[in-house]
Amino acid sequence: MALLPNLWVDKICLVQLDYGEETCASLQEGKEPAKQDAVQKMSAQMSLYFQILLFVPAIFANLLLGAWGDTRGRRAPVLAPVVGSLFMALVLMANCYWWSLPPALLLLAALPAGCTGSMMAVFSGCHAYVGAVAGRRARTLRLSVLGVAMMVCNPVGRAVALLIYDGYGYVAALGCQVGMYVVSIVYILLRLKKWPSGARAPGERESRSVCSVLSPSSLKETLRTACKKREGGVHWDVLGHIVVICLSISTLAANVLFGYLYTRKKFAWDYNTYTVWSVIDLPLSSLGVLICQPILNYYWRVEDSILALAGGISHLFYYTLVATAPRPMTSSRGALSKLVGREEQGSIFAVTGAAEALLPVVASLCLTPLYDATLDVFPGAVYGVCAALSLCVCVVLV
Repeated sequence: MALLPNLWVDKICLVQLDYGEETCASLQEGKEPAKQDAVQKMSAQMSLYFQILLFVPAIFANLLLGAWGDTRGRRAPVLAPVVGSLFMALVLMANCYWWSLPPALLLLAALPAGCTGSMMAVFSGCHAYVGAVAGRRARTLRLSVLGVAMMVCNPVGRAVALLIYDGYGYVAALGCQVGMYVVSIVYILLRLKKWPSGARAPGERESRSVCSVLSPSSLKETLRTACKKREGGVHWDVLGHIVVICLSISTLAANVLFGYLYTRKKFAWDYNTYTVWSVIDLPLSSLGVLICQPILNYYWRVEDSILALAGGISHLFYYTLVATAPRPMTSSRGALSKLVGREEQGSIFAVTGAAEALLPVVASLCLTPLYDATLDVFPGAVYGVCAALSLCVCVVLV
């Protein structure tokens, strides 16, 4: 996925529009703005279609995997989306190997990953796994470490992909990704337990059949986990933190969708420069989560909602001033895990994962026309919207 924005640009410019290698290379230097805008707009549209195919099926897949995790074991919800991502990487690699294939065929790669929950299901499954085995006091800390690991691995993956891509091209880089997915699958099968210690489902739910778990009534029960009334009005806190995570995901989706296209248009960055920026930006963004959050939450017992509010405020400055800031999502996940019981960890994170799968599609549908309309006037308009969403996060938490 790290090379996908650049792959869209190259395939559309070289194959679909047939501008030629010399012309496509000159577009990165800011020459021929009309052709550059044509490539940008078509890349944004293809990215939108890819997001829809990837995340719409993932909404239902996340709910199914959440119900499965609470009743039949917590390993499968982590394993299934990794297998789907493996097939996605194989389709992308095949399209790059046969370079003359039209870029529209890249859209087929989204289907296996989407139908198994996409990476949102990996995050939800991992959070549910950790949330079920961790004690209440250490839960936010462990979820924070998990979130930081995901954030740090992103730029590491980008850097590795860039090195392989520079030396050997798309096929080798995607082949390396396939190999990593295979290693991940083997690790999950060997190391992750179906029911980790302290996370076994109650006996009456464990005996449910596969058809019962995957039935519409089971999906309804999973959705109801986030909405059912709880003592002390806790259900409002649950819904509030889900809203916070959704708003944060919307800003993240906008950055993923338009980050490379924006810097290419605004600063004439190539993929190498953008990757270097990502390698620096994401680790710095995680410092607050890695250093401050464990001290404030684990030792000083600062409430998760206050930490999430601090993340929302810093996110507001990030998108307003293009600065570096911690993300507010980790504290909200920690708070969610404490507001429900161990037997509901899979369901609550499944609902969150389904919402996270829906939000990139909504963000794509709303922000792609905005990006196209403001491309020549103010290409950073999408980041203004992200700043406004971060302000909404602060309002919800207050």
